[in-house]
Amino acid sequence: IVIVSLTFQGLSILPARAGHDAPETYVQAGDDFIQRGRYKDAIAKYSKAIHLDKNNPKYYQFRANAEFQLKKYKPAIADLSHSIKLNPNDPDAYAARATAYEAIEEYKKEKSDLDALLSLRPNDGPSLLGRARLEKRFGHMREVVQDCNKAIYLGLSREQTAELYKLRADAYKKLGRKGDAEQELAKYQSLMP
Repeated sequence: IVIVSLTFQGLSILPARAGHDAPETYVQAGDDFIQRGRYKDAIAKYSKAIHLDKNNPKYYQFRANAEFQLKKYKPAIADLSHSIKLNPNDPDAYAARATAYEAIEEYKKEKSDLDALLSLRPNDGPSLLGRARLEKRFGHMREVVQDCNKAIYLGLSREQTAELYKLRADAYKKLGRKGDAEQELAKYQSLMP
């Protein structure tokens, strides 16, 4: 028996796979394992989905999430890198990989991913906050101020906004702007309990 695959305007005219052979079935099983905290089992199910469909970037992200929960950061980074290779315009993959790089203290790579994410989603407040933290670590105080200026008005949580004021106060202090630093510190203190 020969199965002929026809494609018409991007739609495949192949019979649907049997339920247990469909990648989505394994993804759902993986999701169920994630909900129960059974991350190794989730990885196995996501791996089966990937085996059936190597071109779906989300499957690699799902497996990376399970790996991250087990603190297997390097495999998570590898999966997220593969996801990004398949879809370089997915800000969620960059965000997840940046978090994994932070966990293994690869700060320059974390910043690179935050830069890529912010090029796709320029008003992502948590990413601006994360990049401001890194800029402070690298001693780039003007960049800290720029990211804080942009992020402060994006409706972040009280704690995140307080941290932005504190970062900006520290940056102003290092830039020799004592008066600005004191004003920012007062804003920070007004938000703290």
